[in-house]
Amino acid sequence: MQQGEKTQFEKGVHYIIGTWTLVELAISHGFGGRQTARKVELMESDLLQLFYKGKNVGVDEIEDFLYAFLEEKLNTSAEDGSVEEVSPP
Repeated sequence: MQQGEKTQFEKGVHYIIGTWTLVELAISHGFGGRQTARKVELMESDLLQLFYKGKNVGVDEIEDFLYAFLEEKLNTSAEDGSVEEVSPP
């Protein structure tokens, strides 16, 4: 991935995470404690690192990562189908 493509990809991931209703609620209600916004930044960074490892990342791997992060770091679960919506093929 070239630098221009990488920048656009990062902007896209940032937009998707930033406009995800579940994440907005987690931040506004502090689901992950006082550092919820920072934890969301970490989620975004960790998600990008999945793609930068140089291997193809499948939808299942993205969904598994998001479900685990939400439960472990933000103390919430996504039972609304939104994880599948933000990680389409």
